[in-house]
Amino acid sequence: MWSLYNTLQVLGGTGHLPVGFHANAGIRSLFPNVQQNVSISLLKIYIYSTSYQSSSDPDSQITFTANADGAGNWQIQGTMNFVSDCAWEAGFIFGFSDAGAAHGFIATGSYAGGSYNPQQGQPSAPAQFWVQGIDPWIADNWTQLFNLESYFLSAENTNAKKLPDPKEIATNNGFTTLIELIATTSTMINQEPYPTAGGGGSSGGPSGPGGIDWNIPADDGDDG
Repeated sequence: MWSLYNTLQVLGGTGHLPVGFHANAGIRSLFPNVQQNVSISLLKIYIYSTSYQSSSDPDSQITFTANADGAGNWQIQGTMNFVSDCAWEAGFIFGFSDAGAAHGFIATGSYAGGSYNPQQGQPSAPAQFWVQGIDPWIADNWTQLFNLESYFLSAENTNAKKLPDPKEIATNNGFTTLIELIATTSTMINQEPYPTAGGGGSSGGPSGPGGIDWNIPADDGDDG
């Protein structure tokens, strides 16, 4: 059975509650933009996670998971694999906007596929990337954000293709422009495991800001 007490214990113990939050002062502060009566069951969606895979071909593929929580913490972590050197883009936007603009993040970088193919016919090596941050816009709007699906973008220029303008993910989906989420850390790692100090990510990846653990199982129990 779902329990508010247990939920707050889990969220607090894994770094997902806002700095300075104290349950004995009430939980109303967790719902900043909800003007009417608050249902505590909204805390069941307090942590958001969505995944994307660009292709079923393991030698030409970008996959990533995007996470966010009601305190405004967010993270993208993923892997990529291509047969040659290329530039790449990968990211997402939320499906909700409070003022017409999309909010999300498009990570960009270079993939050195060729440097990991010293022998002819050897498969290219996956590279890993992650970006994380804290954005107050997420904290202000999470009750609407996390009820909607996200939109995704991935691209690479292995065949001399022109990479799209990252803002196209917004304008192609009915938004006026793209407002990037505030990022605090961005890392590209080739052939090395993710750092895990402070708590692993949802797929064994890096911890979020302040050692946040995104690997929390969903609680689908009834309200208690």
